[in-house]
Amino acid sequence: LIISSVLVPPLPMAPKEQSRVVHIAANNSATYCSNQIKTSKYTWYSFVPVNLFEQLHKMGNVYFLLISVLMYIGEHTDFFIGTIKAFSTFGTLAMMMTVSAVVALLDDNKRKAADREANEQAA
Repeated sequence: LIISSVLVPPLPMAPKEQSRVVHIAANNSATYCSNQIKTSKYTWYSFVPVNLFEQLHKMGNVYFLLISVLMYIGEHTDFFIGTIKAFSTFGTLAMMMTVSAVVALLDDNKRKAADREANEQAA
């Protein structure tokens, strides 16, 4: 087994004009990002759409919404006979989603208060 060695020429050095100069503590005009904590999910304008999006990712809510739509179609068309009114299913769904939304809003308000408390502390 013969290993040959290849000579690699060294990299050329940068001329003095192109060398990098670092100034320390000279005219510090750099802007830095904020160090604030934000763990809350909602703002006052995004609560309803974001919460509806989250709630409709639960398969139970989607199921009862589809059943309510089918019951409504059965009430107002001749496709099939609807024996139960759509209002009963949709009303229950709306009540459960409202309760879940209120709980999410209260939890988010607690998160905002904890964020405010953490952000007001001295570093």
